Amino acid sequence: MLGSKRNVKADGSAKTSLGSEKELSKLRRMDLLELLIGQIRENEQQTAEIADLRDLSERLKAKLNDKDAQIERLKAKLDQKDAEIERLNEINSATAHAGGLLGVREMLDIEKLAVEQYLRQVSNGQGGNVR
Repeated sequence: MLGSKRNVKADGSAKTSLGSEKELSKLRRMDLLELLIGQIRENEQQTAEIADLRDLSERLKAKLNDKDAQIERLKAKLDQKDAEIERLNEINSATAHAGGLLGVREMLDIEKLAVEQYLRQVSNGQGGNVR
């Protein structure tokens, strides 16, 4: 009746979403039409709300996808920065090691000069006094 849902109770009376059939049968046609129009308006409003919610859902999904893409770009930049830091640490370590080797080499050069000076003094007969 009137395109509304009918539920039959245990006592055999029927009830629709607009009220019981007995109540509806007592209403005038104009009242029934007003009820029907009210139901149609409510349905249209709910349909519009559903459409709005779907639009909102799509916009939120797009924003989420944009944020995911931004996160991936930032991860890639972070990976590049990590690689650069690692490379600079390796250069720093190599430089420190090379500096240490240069220090050892300088010490060996000084020792070599001292030995050569000592040998010159010994060969000139000056003894073993080294400055």
